[in-house]
Amino acid sequence: MSTAKPVTPALRGADAELEALFAAISDVILVLDADGRYVKIPPTNTALLYRPAAELLGRTLHDVFDRPQADHFLGLIRQALARREAVHFEYSLPIGGRTVWFAAAISPMAPDRVVLVARDITERERAERDLRETLSLLNATFESTADGILVVDLAGHIVSFNRKFAELWRIPDSILETKDAPQTIAFVLEQLADPEGFMNKVRDLYARPEASSFDVLAFKDGRIFERLSQPQRIGGKSVGRVWSFRDITEAKRAERIQLATYRISEAAHATGSLQDLFRAIHAIVGELMPAKNFYIALYDAPSDLLTFPYHVDEYDTDFPAKRPGKGLTEYVLRTAEPLLVTPEVQAELERRGQVELIGAPSIDWVGVPLKIGDRPIGVLVAQTYAPGVRYGETERHILQFVSTQVAMAIERKRTEEQLHESERKYRLLFETNPEPMFVYDFETLRIMAVNEAAITRYGYSESEFLALTIRDIRSAEEQGRLERELARRPDEGAVRTGVRHRAKDGRVFEVDLVARPLEFAGRRSRLVLARDVTAQRHLEDQLRQSQKMEAVGQLAGGIAHDFNNLLTAILGSTQLLLHATPPGDVRREDVEEIRNAGLRAAELTRQLLAFSRRQVLAPKVLELNAVVANMDKMLRRLIGEDIELATALHAEAGAVNADPGQLEQVLLNL
Repeated sequence: MSTAKPVTPALRGADAELEALFAAISDVILVLDADGRYVKIPPTNTALLYRPAAELLGRTLHDVFDRPQADHFLGLIRQALARREAVHFEYSLPIGGRTVWFAAAISPMAPDRVVLVARDITERERAERDLRETLSLLNATFESTADGILVVDLAGHIVSFNRKFAELWRIPDSILETKDAPQTIAFVLEQLADPEGFMNKVRDLYARPEASSFDVLAFKDGRIFERLSQPQRIGGKSVGRVWSFRDITEAKRAERIQLATYRISEAAHATGSLQDLFRAIHAIVGELMPAKNFYIALYDAPSDLLTFPYHVDEYDTDFPAKRPGKGLTEYVLRTAEPLLVTPEVQAELERRGQVELIGAPSIDWVGVPLKIGDRPIGVLVAQTYAPGVRYGETERHILQFVSTQVAMAIERKRTEEQLHESERKYRLLFETNPEPMFVYDFETLRIMAVNEAAITRYGYSESEFLALTIRDIRSAEEQGRLERELARRPDEGAVRTGVRHRAKDGRVFEVDLVARPLEFAGRRSRLVLARDVTAQRHLEDQLRQSQKMEAVGQLAGGIAHDFNNLLTAILGSTQLLLHATPPGDVRREDVEEIRNAGLRAAELTRQLLAFSRRQVLAPKVLELNAVVANMDKMLRRLIGEDIELATALHAEAGAVNADPGQLEQVLLNL
């Protein structure tokens, strides 16, 4: 029989210290044997145990975990026992509904036992994972950005760069992999238009580590980069510099092309002629691309004629107008599509029989149609003869982009020139018309333009005329008629006859008006032709009077003819009576009186026949005074009482040999 030894106070104190130590430890401590059996589990951080301690003690790892994980842990135990040194590793376990990461160490404590100490590193693992993800994202961003990035230290040594940097600067990998800054810079400087300016900026920034910079780099081949430089800081301290490069060549080209379209539009308004416009277009295109050899072809559909109003060429100087044939220009005109022609394309088009070589052969040829809507009006062409100057899709795109604005500008300028020519012709017709013409405002009735004939006829100067309205040139008695005409003016214009106008000096004259609608100086207006018909009316009155006199003459002639027949019988009978009457017969005097009266009646008849122009010419010697006196007697009976007739006979008038009737007709006409 054995008896228990009493526990000494010293031993109880040691156990208490051990328990206090375990309570202060946040790690998990496990004692396992060489077979992976749980031998002892000190009461440290039991919340981190995979299972309660009571369920683990005496059981093996294979009892607790699945086979792969149990084999992994057992292998680490045996490795520690075999090497007789601690083995460090990390692992994770699902505990309390979450994944807990541990950093563990297995140390041998006896030939067949180990102690495993595991510390919760979940937060550290999460932070490291987040850091890895962040670094991965940053690296992906670093490599996928459109900018070329170069990172250097304070001494200018290359720290890192992305692939875009190598692509933008076209630096071989063999140079970049060495991170040789001088060699890299030398390669860069070869490409720049201003290498000295580039290096000055680099030196300035290296001398000022905290400074930032932004500028634009121009390349010899026409490329344009934006350059941004910022200090790289760690913990608030500059440790290097980050250079960022962005290729803005296409953006700048697009801006220049867009600006070019505005400038072409402005040129259409600012230039004085089509030739000036063509030269301006050539200069603008020449700023966007090589355009030493350049021409504009215009097609006129009604005449089926292709003309070359503008051409600049190193070899061809003659560009005559022609019917469309099989040249490249006509090909673009037919297809209405832009065309880039290299020597290979030229050969293929010729082989297919679609084009023929015309003029000096070029190396590259690019042409685009000029269209208004869907209607082609011409072709815009640039070509190169130099092997060092080649065209590509960029040049084709440039010409195609500006072609619409060029076509609109050309069409606008052509329309303006045609309008100016038409205006010049019509102004010439207006100003040189022998009839008075003027333009008046439809609403205000103010006279807006007047020709020289109107100035002459009305007596006003041009400035005086332009201060008048159409009311001012109407006579006073015509104002009422004018108001009635204004109240019902037809839209298509009107014709007015018998209108009485007043000149500056007060003279009134008659005009016939022809008014037609017109837009003048942006105002609704009327163009008026005022034909002076005063002389015409006078001639018409004379014609009517002449016609009356002719009617009277015809009547007098008819009466005289019939009366002459009666007189012939009377005078014949009277002559017979005179032969039958002796001289001393008292009746003979009466018969002679009858005969004399018949003779006077015959003379009157002769005068009437002369008046009617039916008298046969019979010239004889006549006393002028006698003829005038006889006509005086007849005319006083014919003319009206409102006309005064006065004759003045001259004693020395003498005699003439003339037909009495004709001479009397002369007097009658007077």
